[in-house]
Amino acid sequence: MKADSISFNIQHPVPEDLDRVFNFMIECDIAEFGEADSDKDDLTDQWSEADLAADVWMASNQAGELTGYALLSDEFNGRRYLDLYLHTGRSPQRLAEALLDQAVERFTSLVKAGSSASDCILTAYANGLNPGMRSAYESHGFGVEKFHYRMQMDFTEPYPAPLWPDEFTLAPVTPADERPLHDLIISAFDWQGVQPLSFEDWHKQIFRGGRYDPEMFLMLHKAGRLVGAAICYDEESRIWLKELAVSKELQGQGIGSLLLKQVFALAGQRGTKSPAGGIPTVALGVVSLNAKANAFYERSGMTRTREFVQYHRKA
Repeated sequence: MKADSISFNIQHPVPEDLDRVFNFMIECDIAEFGEADSDKDDLTDQWSEADLAADVWMASNQAGELTGYALLSDEFNGRRYLDLYLHTGRSPQRLAEALLDQAVERFTSLVKAGSSASDCILTAYANGLNPGMRSAYESHGFGVEKFHYRMQMDFTEPYPAPLWPDEFTLAPVTPADERPLHDLIISAFDWQGVQPLSFEDWHKQIFRGGRYDPEMFLMLHKAGRLVGAAICYDEESRIWLKELAVSKELQGQGIGSLLLKQVFALAGQRGTKSPAGGIPTVALGVVSLNAKANAFYERSGMTRTREFVQYHRKA
């Protein structure tokens, strides 16, 4: 039986609700993980691309407090992504089911109407330690696709910058690097059957929003050719390492380790914009099936702090 969306006061937001929704997302992060984990620039970009009147939902209680939030993204590389936020101490039972009812019904209608490809995949993520959220996804026809780990490195003092061999040069990204950077990332990784992003889709994802800072995109050149890169975002108390890539012919020679140490050093150089001060954490996500990458980051001193389950389903 479907959950009654009316009893949960589920409505579509208007642009003026953005700050309210973002504050709720931060409250959810803190309640579940003990720290903020959402980015306002990301949310702003998502809302600029979404149909707020059809693909975004928020729920509130009688006191007017938000209790739930969901967003269905545009189709991207054969997938639509579902963001779902619930407050572990405030969201009522079955609200997850009510929001999923809305989102899955909308996704199915878009596929049937031809607004999404017939084989489009709806993708969502859940904290591996949240059985209620996992159960809600599974009861709505989602299956487990893979697991992701959050890897993290904390610092009590600045990390020393590594010494680079003379033939290598490090510099911030420039427009001339963008195509070679995409080519490097496509060629450096084993995509394990996943279709890599086109340059246009990749560029939109990597360079989007206010988080982009060319000083945080470290480009490594050898003899004038791009052979390595570390793509980072400054999230105030955290440096998020989005991509770490080394050209195939240089893998296994310690270049990736030097790049990672450069990111650690960058954290100390940047400091933090938070009132508490201190050195930002360096964090990243890695697929659990990638044993080689997991071992590399653990050897480098990073530890697993969270596990996320990636779910998927079709219409």
